[in-house]
Amino acid sequence: MDCYNINIIDSSNIDYFLFTKKKCDILLNSLKETLSIYYELREFNAGYFDVCNDENKITACHNNIAVLDKEITKYEKEIRATEEQIILISKNIQHNCVHEFIEDYVDVDPERSEKIVYCQVCEYTKI
Repeated sequence: MDCYNINIIDSSNIDYFLFTKKKCDILLNSLKETLSIYYELREFNAGYFDVCNDENKITACHNNIAVLDKEITKYEKEIRATEEQIILISKNIQHNCVHEFIEDYVDVDPERSEKIVYCQVCEYTKI
């Protein structure tokens, strides 16, 4: 599932892209959390499978692992697609934003700050 179709949106609408990127970031985090849960479930089933002596339970564990593997593959693919969409959105934002750069300082440690320059609209940071 793509976050959106980049080909049908007016590329100059920066607010749309900022909103969409924010929501895609939330979606990506949710997908990664779900994938982590599937990994834990698979690991649990694999561990149970290793110590189980009952043939019916072994078959059930094997079936569970097969289902979990399919879900894991699906979520890994979805994460890659969402990451690619976020890259496209970010490039579009950077290219179309009318940047309003400001200088700021961030604390690197208690005794030292570092100057940064970033866009207050899209948060692009100059290097």
